[in-house]
Amino acid sequence: MKKTALLSFLLFPALLLFILFVLIPVVQAGYYSLFRWNGIGPLTRFTGFENFKLILLDRVFQKAFTNNIKVIIVSLLIQLPLAFFFALLLGRNQFRGESFLRSIFFFPYILAEIVSGIIWKFIYNPEFGLPTFFSKLFAGGGEIALMGNPETAFGAI
Repeated sequence: MKKTALLSFLLFPALLLFILFVLIPVVQAGYYSLFRWNGIGPLTRFTGFENFKLILLDRVFQKAFTNNIKVIIVSLLIQLPLAFFFALLLGRNQFRGESFLRSIFFFPYILAEIVSGIIWKFIYNPEFGLPTFFSKLFAGGGEIALMGNPETAFGAI
C-alpha cells in the first residue's frame, strides 16, 4: 500500500503538468475551432463544424496533408527499418570498420559545433574579422586580434 501511495505522490506533478500544458490547450483549441475567430477578442460567431468542412475542401490543405502522409509512409517503410538494422549491426562489435561507421553516424551531432567554430574563427580573424572591419570603418584603426591578446581573449570567448 505504501508503494502505491508513493507512486501516486511522485506521478502527481507530471500529471498536473500534462493537464496544464497539453490537455487543457488541446481541449481549448478544439473549442476555438468551432468558432469563426481572428485570434483577438471574444468568441462570438459559432460555426460548428463548418471550419472543418472548409479546410477539407481547401486544395493547399489537401496537398499538405498528402505530402505529410507520403513522408510518414517513407519514414515507416524505409527510414525506420534501415535505422533499426544499422543499430543492430553496430551494436554487435563483430566486424571490421565498425568504428568508422560509428564515426559516420556520430558526425552529424558534432557538425554544428564544427561549423560554429569555423564561423567564429572568421569573425575574430585579425585581418578581416568583424572587430577589424568596424575599427577600420569607424575609427580608422588597424587590425584587432581579440583572441591573440591575453587581456581580451577571455571576454571574446
